Amino acid sequence: METMTNLSPEKSLQIISDMIATSRRNFEKESGSKFLIWGIVVAVTSAIVYLLYLKTGNPAWNFLWFILPACSLFQGMLTKKENRRYKNFMDYLVSSIWILFAIISVLTAILSLTVAKEMLPYTAALTIMPLGLSTAITGLVYKNYSIIAAGVITSLAGTVAAAMLPPVHIPAIIGVTAIISLIIPGTIIKIKSR
Repeated sequence: METMTNLSPEKSLQIISDMIATSRRNFEKESGSKFLIWGIVVAVTSAIVYLLYLKTGNPAWNFLWFILPACSLFQGMLTKKENRRYKNFMDYLVSSIWILFAIISVLTAILSLTVAKEMLPYTAALTIMPLGLSTAITGLVYKNYSIIAAGVITSLAGTVAAAMLPPVHIPAIIGVTAIISLIIPGTIIKIKSR
């Protein structure tokens, strides 16, 4: 067996290419389910908030959005052992992108509810943009063009819709963006991985 110091440049490049290909295959096996689960959780939460908001006219139902970070923390506790060691740099990078998205979203919501109440009407737009960017960057990392397209569509169309429509319709917009940026790519990934 060759040692790492005796490898030719061609062999080294082949090993690196194989590792990247393996990482993409692992992504397609594991991430399709994660995209689908989170897309469904966000879409269902959106539907509940939207229906309750329409029925009562009370925007306080928007506090139900804080179910999402609670679910994220719960998921983190369940997968703590699995997350201690990333399989490779690409897994670490994608996990970091989504953790950063979650932190930005929660902080944006907290700021808009406390010290920057004037930004409250724009909170959804300020959350949809990083959702689309996180999706698109994940697609770029794994060279998956359907994920990139879903992220770009979410960022542009979702943000514009959230900024233009009355606040009562924001939960529905977030639900649609979850379908575009999470459920559709998750379904495509699951189909491709079979």
